[in-house]
Amino acid sequence: MRKERFAVRRFLAAMTAFALVAGFAGVASVGQGTAQAAPITIEGVATGAEENPPVNSPGTVRVRFVIDLDAKTVQYAATVNGLSQDQVVAAHLHRGAKGSNGPIVINLSLVPFTQISGTVTLTDDQLADLKAGNLYFNAHSKDNPGGFARFQLVLPASAQPAPTSAPSTGITAPSTGDAGLMDRNADSSSGWLPFAALAAFGVAGTGAFALARRRAR
Repeated sequence: MRKERFAVRRFLAAMTAFALVAGFAGVASVGQGTAQAAPITIEGVATGAEENPPVNSPGTVRVRFVIDLDAKTVQYAATVNGLSQDQVVAAHLHRGAKGSNGPIVINLSLVPFTQISGTVTLTDDQLADLKAGNLYFNAHSKDNPGGFARFQLVLPASAQPAPTSAPSTGITAPSTGDAGLMDRNADSSSGWLPFAALAAFGVAGTGAFALARRRAR
C-alpha cells in the first residue's frame, strides 16, 4: 500500500514539474515575438549630377547611413573625394523628394571637413519623411553653395510601410473557448502550450487518484 502511494506521489510531482516548465516555455515563446527590427544600412556616392539643377563639380561624397526605425536614430559617415577641406563648407539632411529641393532639417556639419560621422535622432515628422523617401544628403562647397553632391535616402522595399487597408465595418465576435482574451497576434504554437500541459496534468492526476483508491480497497 505504501509503495503504491509513494509511486502516485512521484508521478504527480513529475506531472507538476512538466506543467510548470511548459507554462514558462509558452510565456518565453510569446515574449520572443516582440523582437525589434534589424537596423537598415544605406550607402552610396553623392554626386553633382543629383543636384537640382545638376552641377559640374570634381567633388563627390561617399556616404553610409545605418538607420534604426524603432529607436528613430540615424548613424552617418561621409568622406569627401575630389575637393580639399577648405573648399567644403557644410553638410545637411534636407526634406525633399528626388529631383526637388527642400529645407534643411538636420545639420551634419557646419564647418569645413573631408570626413564626418555621428548619430542623429529623428522626430516623428522626419521619420515619416524618411519612410516616404523625402530626405536627402547634401554637401555644400564654396564654388557650389547650393550643393555640390547630393544623395537621396531611400529605404529598401522590405522596410517600406505596408499599405493601410480600409477599416472593417463588421463586428468580430470573440472566439469560443477563451472569451476572446487570447492575443490573436501571438504565435499559435505557444499560446496553447500551457493550457495543454495543465489539461494533461489534470487528466493524469484524476486517473492516478482513481487507481490508488481501487488498489486501497
